[in-house]
Amino acid sequence: MPTMDAPLHGRTKVWMAALTVVLGLVTLLVIIFSPGLPQFYAAPIVMCLISAAYFFGSTRDAALSRRILTSAHGLVAAIMTLGAIALYASGNSRPVYGPPFLFLYFIPLGLAGASLISYPGPKAMHVLQGPNVAAMLWGALIGGMAASGEWL
Repeated sequence: MPTMDAPLHGRTKVWMAALTVVLGLVTLLVIIFSPGLPQFYAAPIVMCLISAAYFFGSTRDAALSRRILTSAHGLVAAIMTLGAIALYASGNSRPVYGPPFLFLYFIPLGLAGASLISYPGPKAMHVLQGPNVAAMLWGALIGGMAASGEWL
């Protein structure tokens, strides 16, 4: 019987990768084509839910710091996106804030990459990185426009 951190091999790995891509594309399409306000809050909700799934899905005997680090990707991206939207809502967005916001968005993307390497739980959980990265990309687009105050 495989352990909780058993690596994926062969056909399973291919199917998991395909499922990840499909889930990511479906998530992105749902968020983009949602009318009105869901375009702003759907991505942060998806990212937070995936972070929670990573945290609660990791093995209980793993160090708390490792569990937090490997599940922080979505929460960090959601906070950044919501912060940019709050900046716009307060009337303080400036065109100069857009590029630094997008540059700082590499932090949650790096955390997502780190979780792929050192996640202390079932490797099948990485299927959720498809929707997570799709929501992060949408959050980066919306957040970048909100931070700069320049909308498409």
